[in-house]
Amino acid sequence: MRLPNGYTLPATIAVILHIAAILAVVNIWQKEHQPPVKANPDHIKAKLIALKPATNKPAVAKQPPAQKPRPQPDKDKLAEQKAQEEAAKRKAEAEKQKRIQQEKARKAQQAKLKKQKEEQARKVREAKLKQEKLKKQKEEQARKEKLRQEKLKKQREEKARRDREAKLKREREEKLRKQREAAKKAQEAELAALLAEEEEAEENARIAATQAEKVSAIVGVITQTVQNYWSRPPTARRGMQVILQIQMVPTGEVINVTVTQSSGDSTFDRAAVRAVEKAERFPEVRQVNSVTFERDFRSMRLVFNPEDLAG
Repeated sequence: MRLPNGYTLPATIAVILHIAAILAVVNIWQKEHQPPVKANPDHIKAKLIALKPATNKPAVAKQPPAQKPRPQPDKDKLAEQKAQEEAAKRKAEAEKQKRIQQEKARKAQQAKLKKQKEEQARKVREAKLKQEKLKKQKEEQARKEKLRQEKLKKQREEKARRDREAKLKREREEKLRKQREAAKKAQEAELAALLAEEEEAEENARIAATQAEKVSAIVGVITQTVQNYWSRPPTARRGMQVILQIQMVPTGEVINVTVTQSSGDSTFDRAAVRAVEKAERFPEVRQVNSVTFERDFRSMRLVFNPEDLAG
C-alpha cells in the first residue's frame, strides 16, 4: 500500500519507531534522575503519533542535543515500551476507523435528514399545489354557480315581467269586457225600465180607468142610497144642493159627516146629513183596493142635489 506522499508504510513506521526509541531512552533517564511524575495515558501518546502529519520531504531523525553519558536502557523496558507503542498504534488505527465510521454515519444521517427535508418540502409543495388547484376549482365552481344564479335571476325577472304584462292585459280586457257588459246591461235595464214604465203606465191607466169606473159607480150607488134615505123638507126648492164631507172606514161604515158647502138652507142641509147618517154603511166601498179607498173614500166629497129638485 502506497501513501499519498510516495513513501511506503514500512519506511514511515521505521522512522516513527526510531524517534519513539530515542524519546523512551530520554524518558527513562529523566525518571531515574527526577521525582516520580504521573505518566500520561497511553492513548494520548497514540494520538500524538497517529496525528503527526507526514511531510513531502524524507523524514530525518532529529538528533538529540548532546547529553551527558547515561546508563543504557533495560531491554525489558524497551520491549514493554515497544509493546505499548504497538498497542497505541492499534488503538489509534481503531479510533481512526471509528471516526471514519462515525463520519460516514454522520454524513448518512445528514443525507437522510436532507432527503427527509426534501421529501417534506416536496410534500408541502404538492399540498400547496393541491390546495391551489382545489381553490381554483372552487373559484371556478363559484364563478359558474354565480353565472347560473344570475341567469336564473334574469329568467325569473323576465318571467315575472311577462306575467305582469299578461296580468295587466287580462285585467284591461276584463275591465273592458265588464264595461261593455255593464253598458249592455244598463242599456237593457234602461230599455226594460222604459218598457216596464210603459207597461206600468198602461196598467195603471187601465186600473185607474177601471177604478174610476168603479169609483164612479160606487159614488152613484152612495148618492142614490143617500137620496133613498133623504126626506124632502118643505123649504126645498128646485136647484138647491149641499156639499157633504163623509168620512168612512175600509168596510164602508160612516164615522162622520159634515157640511163643507151649505145650500143656503140649514133645514135642507140637515136633511142631507140625516140621510147619510141613516144609511150608516156603504158596503160597495169594500170592492176597491186600499189605494183607491184612501184616495177617494177615506174622506169622500159628495155633492147632494136630489133628482126631484134638478132644474
